Amino acid sequence: MTLCGLTQVRRKFARPPAPLPGIGKLRAEAVLQWRQQHGSFQSIFDLAEVPGIGRKLFKQVTGLTLRRRDRHELLNTQLGLEKIARPTLSQLTEYVRTTLALAGCILSNREGMPLALVGVTPEEAAPHAAIVPQFFRRSRRYLKTLQPHPLHTVVLPLNDKPLVLVEAHTFYLVLLPPPNAALDTILPRLADIVRELDWLLGLRAIVTA
Repeated sequence: MTLCGLTQVRRKFARPPAPLPGIGKLRAEAVLQWRQQHGSFQSIFDLAEVPGIGRKLFKQVTGLTLRRRDRHELLNTQLGLEKIARPTLSQLTEYVRTTLALAGCILSNREGMPLALVGVTPEEAAPHAAIVPQFFRRSRRYLKTLQPHPLHTVVLPLNDKPLVLVEAHTFYLVLLPPPNAALDTILPRLADIVRELDWLLGLRAIVTA
């Protein structure tokens, strides 16, 4: 088995993956040598055992710290998964819907393509996901007149079926609350959930067999 590469995950699929900063030829060779001596990586934290990859570089290329190894476990506990599990996008989207008692939820990439959905059909999800990046891009300067700080959550009261649009660093969310839902109970919890999802879906190192 060989190390195919360490790449930076980018949400713009049209762009080719770029090498992770700090991982050059010498460190890549060190990773290969570690694999030859110890076998397959069992955890992303095994990268910290490779000579030349210290705490600072490990955090730079993975977005994780060696002191917070349990953050995945805490999220998995919330999702009802095993501690070592890595939740899928569908499981994360279902978690958002269940936690916030929503009728539906759509998770899309930064280009407005649905990646996971629950409570809606693919035909319904596509136009919803597509309008979100356009909405934030076109309305940003107008929203600044009302809110000087960056605005990342907007509620659109569409008759009896409101939409909640959320912009994060790595994804968009379209939340479909049930009719007459109490949004004041949803929005306060939303910020914490989005922060965890942003961390989970952000910069990662991929080590393939």
